[in-house]
Amino acid sequence: MAKKKNKKLIPLICMFVAVAAIVGAYFYIESLDLNKTNTDEEDSSNGSGVVAIQSKSVDDLVSMTFNDKNGDPITFVKEEGVWYVEDDRVFPVDQSAMNDITATLGTLLATRTIDDDTGEYGFDKPKNVISATYDEDDGKVTVRYTIGNKNDFNSGTYLRDDVSGKIYICSSDPSTNFEVLKEELIELDVAAYDVEPASTHTVTIIGTDGRKNVITDNDGIDEFLGDPFGNIDCSDWVEYDCDAADMAKYGITKAEDKASIMLNYKTTVSVTDENGESTPKRQETTYNIWFGDVLDDGSVYYTITDSTFVYKLSKEDFKLAMSYLDYVPAPETTSVSE
Repeated sequence: MAKKKNKKLIPLICMFVAVAAIVGAYFYIESLDLNKTNTDEEDSSNGSGVVAIQSKSVDDLVSMTFNDKNGDPITFVKEEGVWYVEDDRVFPVDQSAMNDITATLGTLLATRTIDDDTGEYGFDKPKNVISATYDEDDGKVTVRYTIGNKNDFNSGTYLRDDVSGKIYICSSDPSTNFEVLKEELIELDVAAYDVEPASTHTVTIIGTDGRKNVITDNDGIDEFLGDPFGNIDCSDWVEYDCDAADMAKYGITKAEDKASIMLNYKTTVSVTDENGESTPKRQETTYNIWFGDVLDDGSVYYTITDSTFVYKLSKEDFKLAMSYLDYVPAPETTSVSE
């Protein structure tokens, strides 16, 4: 007797075949979309499916303009390897931070290109517009990119090359690294000096009332170089590029009877002899913190050795530093033999 065929399997098999056909068609269409690039773009992808939007070297950058966090355009220029703010050349630009920003232009990658601008990509109200000029062997070349909306489907970001007119989808948002203010790109002084506490001989403190205390014992020096000194970190800046007259506006005159902190310590320097040979040498060094006017909230202006900045120190941190005017070494203990 012949076995009956299981008729219930037939619809199930048909369903699987239909699903497989739909999935296959989807990936085929998707592959056609992803290949909407010209021959040069296909070559630049190196078979990875990722297109390099441009291949210029960031080392050749000589200027760059973008919109800051507030939407205001700001231009930086590079001369002899140093970045400046074009309309404020005395502004101390953090070169490392600028290099991080410019590196974004060297890593502009797209997952696909788009043929036409349908008006839905956000280029009429862009997140940012970035213009960069490169000084290459055959002359200066300027590129310009407009960054539009986020693609909700694949979380990419639309980018238009305004020179070629090509539109790309970037896997990440290039505008993120440009969301800064000029003030956030300032290079401040390095407050902490690079010596061991054991190299410090004395800490001299002068108060606002003219009182003076000189700390010479190791315990006192170690203690002061903790929070009191560490809190004077040159982070809250008020003004830059200040000369003596500018400092005086904040009450900073560097007079001997004004409130200040002075550290005397030894540091190692390299000394070159007449034969051009360098040898290390220990050298006496002085590090100064000069205080100025005390504000209504108890905070105080200050500057440090070789600085053109005016900073502000909080009431609590200033009070802690000045508390060492009353520091006295612990009395030495002597053992009593029985």
